[in-house]
Amino acid sequence: MSRAVFRRSQLAPEAVYGTALAPTHQLAGALALTNQPQRERRIERRNSMGGSNVWTDYAYRCAGTYAGRAVTNELPFIFAASIRGDVAPAAGLWTYTQPLSTIPALKPLTLYAGDNTQAMRAAGCYVEDWTLEAQDTGAVMLNATILGREMVTGSFDTAKVTMPGDTAKNLLTFVSIDDTAAGIGTGVLAGTVYGWRVQWNSGIAPDYTMDMALDMKDIHRDEPEITLTLTAKFNASAVAEFSAYRLLTKRYIRILNVGAYHSGTSGPRHTLTIDGCYVCTEFVQIAEERDGTTRCTLTLRAVEDAAWTAGGKQFEVTVLNTLTASDLPVV
Repeated sequence: MSRAVFRRSQLAPEAVYGTALAPTHQLAGALALTNQPQRERRIERRNSMGGSNVWTDYAYRCAGTYAGRAVTNELPFIFAASIRGDVAPAAGLWTYTQPLSTIPALKPLTLYAGDNTQAMRAAGCYVEDWTLEAQDTGAVMLNATILGREMVTGSFDTAKVTMPGDTAKNLLTFVSIDDTAAGIGTGVLAGTVYGWRVQWNSGIAPDYTMDMALDMKDIHRDEPEITLTLTAKFNASAVAEFSAYRLLTKRYIRILNVGAYHSGTSGPRHTLTIDGCYVCTEFVQIAEERDGTTRCTLTLRAVEDAAWTAGGKQFEVTVLNTLTASDLPVV
């Protein structure tokens, strides 16, 4: 049978690109996969008004989506497949700094989507883009777009259970805007921000070379695009950013989400920190009026700061969780 309540989403980090592995982890959200072959109907002159009966596949690929709450133990798999795959945890902390002068490999994934009786599998999968978004009293939500090799039938590991981890909650988020990289995290906007959205477009595309196979050989990588949108009260703190918008002044912004405490520890064990250097490209004074309050929106684009640490920096995401290096080996 096919029951929505029995839907599963599982994955495995690949040791060799495109070599499918059995599932190692189960996700909480909803994964969907679909084949997108380059398929054409042959043009024939066959003395028939029915046209050709022959279809040809010239190249294989699949596309997918993953949607759900942002769970701290799941995020490193998304970041490793979209930002960089050479990250190992340090005391539970996974740090994904956007590469600038090098292009480290991404971590390919084998993905499984289906229900209790059927599973579809795609190997050699990467995350084309992802969005983390939260508003008001809701959870931080994750939406990701997947690119991978041809989808085929597969099998779940029915013994796997959903990974533990904390769901990031919007009300447990601090947003700070500072003038310098050295001061990042100090200028907290108290009583001002209602919501935020971070969008990462990885700039990857399928790479097809003539190697006696119709599946993509690997991926191309172009520069990523990173956009931050803030929804805030139209108050003095927000208006203070209008000058930076007009002058395209660099702003150093930290989004810090502090989650649950892990048993036996004195501090939080589930946190998400998103740091970036931005310029404000759009300032909408009255985006909406809600509950008698005027809300504005700031749209910002990440830019490189050559003076921010050795070699410069533009964007960095860190996650503190309970995963270990064996859960997500480096490329």
